[in-house]
Amino acid sequence: LARELGNTRSAAALELWRTDREVVCLASLAEEHRWVELHVVSGVDTHDTGSRPAVQTFRSLAQSWRQIRNLRVLELVETGEDEGALFYVTEFVDGETLDAYLARCAPVPAWWAIELARQLTLALLALRGRPDLLARTQVFNARLTLEGDETEHALVRLAEFGLGCPNDPPPDESLSEEARAVQEV
Repeated sequence: LARELGNTRSAAALELWRTDREVVCLASLAEEHRWVELHVVSGVDTHDTGSRPAVQTFRSLAQSWRQIRNLRVLELVETGEDEGALFYVTEFVDGETLDAYLARCAPVPAWWAIELARQLTLALLALRGRPDLLARTQVFNARLTLEGDETEHALVRLAEFGLGCPNDPPPDESLSEEARAVQEV
């Protein structure tokens, strides 16, 4: 898929980063006039019968994520399989991860820490009813972006729900309890 995106007149792709679990490319969908991130999952061969649990986990998480429509949750544009590999496409957010921001700017003023916590809480509330996503949410991988020229235009968006690592075991009981507690709140 990445090769196809990169070799057409209507789209282009550029590798952004790579981990042992996935390759992430910035892709331009010219026909839609938008940028997206293409995530290709490593270590899962969809042709291998031993990978069925990981493929099913991937599909289940993707289905839950796709049903979320909220400004504070990154949009999942597409998912699928290509040449034996799982992939998913999200909207592109021009910003940085929350952990990178906090490492670069710590300590942050108390008013700003409260605003970040407020926005994270609103984002987590958008996942109520989806304990599978809540349990796999990586809060510090949330994206922080500025949607205008002022600090009040900053926006925190959840962006990581474990699709890139479907081989990982399900969250332990304590994470499931956390997800249930957030859902109830």
